[in-house]
Amino acid sequence: MRTAPQVFVMRLRSVEALQPAKGGYSLRGRIEIVERLRGDAQVVTIRYSGNPQCCGLRLDPGHYYLVAADTARPELQVGHTDLLYLGWDYPGDAKALARLRATVAGRAGLDPRWWQGGERMHQVSPPPCPRRR
Repeated sequence: MRTAPQVFVMRLRSVEALQPAKGGYSLRGRIEIVERLRGDAQVVTIRYSGNPQCCGLRLDPGHYYLVAADTARPELQVGHTDLLYLGWDYPGDAKALARLRATVAGRAGLDPRWWQGGERMHQVSPPPCPRRR
């Protein structure tokens, strides 16, 4: 987070399942960049794994996440090390926002609420069973 050229807060707008991948499934989420903390990212969609057995992520539409990335492409592949869960009510108050900016700049530690939020992203439920024909 402190060295990534692109750091921004995003809100996940929607998620769709892509063609099942070997050993899991891939998801694509449409996002809205709420605030750019570093860089000029123009990301519109993210891709990530939803595989509950192997490093899958649980990202919920309507919730906010901090993204630290090396690139600013329109579609970004993300994983556990790129995201920080901020919650469903992005810290709009001035004090919380100042703390987030100071954390990204390396002048403050991570707010414990955000640190614990990572556990939520690891609670991936299995995909739905295929429909019988």
